[in-house]
Amino acid sequence: MFEEPDFKKFHDYWIELRGEGPLPRKSDFDPARVSSFIADLMIIQWMPPDMLHVRLLGTGITQRTNRERTGQNLLDSIFPPQRQMIADYVTAIFAPVAVGSVSTRRCYGSGATVGVEHAYFPFQSDDGVSDIIIGVHKADVAASRLVPPGDEMQHAEIRRLEFLDVGNGIPDFSFQAKD
Repeated sequence: MFEEPDFKKFHDYWIELRGEGPLPRKSDFDPARVSSFIADLMIIQWMPPDMLHVRLLGTGITQRTNRERTGQNLLDSIFPPQRQMIADYVTAIFAPVAVGSVSTRRCYGSGATVGVEHAYFPFQSDDGVSDIIIGVHKADVAASRLVPPGDEMQHAEIRRLEFLDVGNGIPDFSFQAKD
């Protein structure tokens, strides 16, 4: 399912938390279980139709993008022509429940770019509302080192959007960027 070890570890933990239910509860999530890569986590609250409220942005992500986004709408950091597509993609993650796999290219003010792989796992609140996503990010370390200090990420371009079937089928949604 995942080749990236941190994605696999989080996926296995997500499956464990989920048990027989459709989604795990966010309150059952224990950050200590993923402490080795907690700096690369993001927690998003989906507020349909077009708000992806960043509840937490790991310090590793903040340092690599030179920008703090906690409390902001994640869609504001997406390449503008792709924002609606991302809102639709998040909607599809929750119905039917699926895990998201995304490739992006971070674009910086200097013109530098960095490839990033993401895995997004849906959760529900204690009252059963399916509106939380925890994302695990893995940036190209070599490319990240070439970004000038203080060079702020301008936006992320979506390169690939996919779903991983977790027993509910895969949403009817596909995208592959054209170069």
